[in-house]
Amino acid sequence: MILSWIKGVKLPLSQKPVQRCLPKEPKWSFKEEATIKIALKELSGIGAISTAKPPNRQYISNIFLRKKHDGSDRVI
Repeated sequence: MILSWIKGVKLPLSQKPVQRCLPKEPKWSFKEEATIKIALKELSGIGAISTAKPPNRQYISNIFLRKKHDGSDRVI
């Protein structure tokens, strides 16, 4: 729904943004790493994410975990 609202919206920028350095890889605990792998496998299985060839000049962002109301972790 939200994507349909913003489709075609252009942000006026004075210059192209440039990511000067890659973000540092977080150090995950064994449990966190397992949670992330399971979540990525599930998301891939339903077609929500897929492996992509990164284009030049892309922005890279780390994933992170946040607690859900039920105490389980959400991959963001």
